[in-house]
Amino acid sequence: MRRAVAVAMTVIVFAGCTSDATTGRGSPTRLSPARTPTPRPSHCRAVVSAYRLRFAVGPGIPAQVVGEVIRESKVARGAYPVGSPVCGVGRVRTVISRRAHGEAAANTGSSGFGRFTIHVWTGDPSWRGTSPDLRPLILLHEWYHVVQFSFLDCSRGNDACRPTGRLPLWLLEGSAQYEAERIGGSMGIGGGYAVRRATEIGEATLVDRPLRRLGRIQGPEYALAFAAAEFLVARAGEDSLIRFWRLSAKTGAWRAAFRRAFGSSVGRFEVAFERYRAAGFGS
Repeated sequence: MRRAVAVAMTVIVFAGCTSDATTGRGSPTRLSPARTPTPRPSHCRAVVSAYRLRFAVGPGIPAQVVGEVIRESKVARGAYPVGSPVCGVGRVRTVISRRAHGEAAANTGSSGFGRFTIHVWTGDPSWRGTSPDLRPLILLHEWYHVVQFSFLDCSRGNDACRPTGRLPLWLLEGSAQYEAERIGGSMGIGGGYAVRRATEIGEATLVDRPLRRLGRIQGPEYALAFAAAEFLVARAGEDSLIRFWRLSAKTGAWRAAFRRAFGSSVGRFEVAFERYRAAGFGS
């Protein structure tokens, strides 16, 4: 059935042109757990904002929706002018489907070697229930996963981004949510960052579990992960997230990269975050 749908899809290719826009956010994404990369070749460098785009459009999707996804994908790509260790040119295939997919409006995967796939589930309540003025955040979120996976060894798919210990999903999802909100806020999406942050923190207060016990992240747990990523950046600086991904790619040891990028072990950070959380998230 999945194969039959793929055959019926219209394919649109955008090669090499970069977006002239600078920001937006992402909505909940279902991702496989990723683990630390093996060291990547240091002589390779591709810029995420110059990755090539390709769109596969499923049947029955209104032209307006297709145009919206294509437009916001180009904006999201342009928001991340990040040099990555991908050799050659990265390629991102975005599949636009009218189907629903659990609780996800979109999700992102990697087949390795600079090849990525973003699925946008336009039939899902998470997409249809999101105000059109907030949907750019969905693609910004997903494109930050492209940034992350550019630094991970995903040559056998997301599940194989592993060699030496599992990366916390709160870090993967929280940093994607944070970057989407940060960039979207600079564009004034949703009233700006302060307004969007208040919404995220309000949702984070609904979560009972401690950060270190978040498994598969869903619902308001995305907001808690957002708050953790924001706290990381507040402690270590705006460049600390990308520094972490680069160090992880260079060394293949994400725990050591975490200490160098953020100035703390992951365990000590999680303890500090719980104190910050108990004090009201700095509000």
